Amino acid sequence: MQKELFIPVSPDDHHKGDLNAPLVLVEYGDFQCPTCSSMYPNVERALRYFGKELAFVFRHFPLMSIHPNALDAAVLSELAAEKGFFWEAYDKLFHRNTVFDKLELCDMALSFGIEEQYYTDSLKGGKHVVKILKSIENGINSNVNGSPNFFLNGKKLLVPYGSDIIKSINSVLDISKEEN
Repeated sequence: MQKELFIPVSPDDHHKGDLNAPLVLVEYGDFQCPTCSSMYPNVERALRYFGKELAFVFRHFPLMSIHPNALDAAVLSELAAEKGFFWEAYDKLFHRNTVFDKLELCDMALSFGIEEQYYTDSLKGGKHVVKILKSIENGINSNVNGSPNFFLNGKKLLVPYGSDIIKSINSVLDISKEEN
């Protein structure tokens, strides 16, 4: 069973912080997933707690079979990224707490300066959908079977539902100190 990232992080990933930081946390997530939404403030807290020691990467893993607007939200975030607003879209989508419909996503696109026709055309396919589907494929190759799934420095990180991600990271750090 694959317990490491199939595709290592790169500057092409959506990331906060320096990818050369000692700790790099990757999340495979879904903007319409309630668990991802509940982990959002937890991830933000970890970024503040670890400061420059932690970089964060977000990769798409929309569960389209159970979250009907997840792919549309992911496409919106990619369109926002084209305009330099990926993290603003990320924040806005998770602040909506997974409760959004196609009309709200269209309004959100407009708020980022994305023309309505460009947004609706992008939902039908093209480079953004291809990128998201490739992210899903890479996640599957990394043994991601749902969202959220986390990796720390390329290795799968167990973060039980409702737990504190800081504790999960610290437990891995404590184990690695014991091994040295």
